[in-house]
Amino acid sequence: EYASDFTPITDMRATAEYRALAAKNLLLRFYVETTGTRAPFQVTRNEAA
Repeated sequence: EYASDFTPITDMRATAEYRALAAKNLLLRFYVETTGTRAPFQVTRNEAA
């Protein structure tokens, strides 16, 4: 679980929750691009800013 290795902070630019989600997505993208795996992507949450 990546969450135990990464503890984001909240500041005026982004919340800790947003930063954690961004980190998770970047790690997933890195994995897919470096392994050649075509993992199915599914939107689990859709929010307007």
